[in-house]
Amino acid sequence: ALAIELSPGGKVLIFPGDAQVGNWLSWQDVKWTEKDDSVIDAADLLSRTVVYKVGHHGSHNATLSDNGLELMTGPDLIGLIPVNTDTAQKKRWSMPYPPLRARLEELSEDRTYLADAGVDGLQNGGEEQLPNAVIRQEALYVDVELKQ
Repeated sequence: ALAIELSPGGKVLIFPGDAQVGNWLSWQDVKWTEKDDSVIDAADLLSRTVVYKVGHHGSHNATLSDNGLELMTGPDLIGLIPVNTDTAQKKRWSMPYPPLRARLEELSEDRTYLADAGVDGLQNGGEEQLPNAVIRQEALYVDVELKQ
């Protein structure tokens, strides 16, 4: 898992990889003390998250709810779900997990994008302007460019 703070006290990008519930639980007690004696913990980082790349293809145990997703309360949240829904359906996997996807769409105000579905209404090379980012649809991925 990787959390990137773009500047002290600023925007955070979260890439949990294949972390599952146990990993999320282990992060709850971790704290860092900055040079100015301010304390940073998981809840602080999650509250400042602007890009959340959902772990493990959006499976049911890849994102902790109460001490994870529900702490992503920032107004600029963008969700990215790396999933191939056709493959998941063929294998009868419930990916992305419908309650996770629905709640992330709600928290991000519908700024949640699936890797295989792209951006609604955009052709390859098209883009969507958001207040905090530019979303570009490419042939194999969705590109996110954050604005200052």
